[in-house]
Amino acid sequence: MKQKKKSDVAVLLGYAGSYKGLTFLGLALSAVSMLLSMAPYICIWLAARDLIAVAPDWTAAVTASGEPAGDSNSSMVCAASRGVFSSGGGP
Repeated sequence: MKQKKKSDVAVLLGYAGSYKGLTFLGLALSAVSMLLSMAPYICIWLAARDLIAVAPDWTAAVTASGEPAGDSNSSMVCAASRGVFSSGGGP
């Protein structure tokens, strides 16, 4: 008589034993890490998009805080992370 083959997930959870909860926690943390690892690329894309929008007139470029790019007191905060990590106040 044929035995039913276990699925790959069932085999992996069998190896985990009593640590099945930690296996799923590791899976979730890995997904979060993957999403957060894309943040620098998004910041670079946003900066490049703003520079391309003002292409020949570079003096029209502004920083994430809305100040002119040539200002010495300008903030070097990525526009994407500014909305995620700040409480809404200015620098």
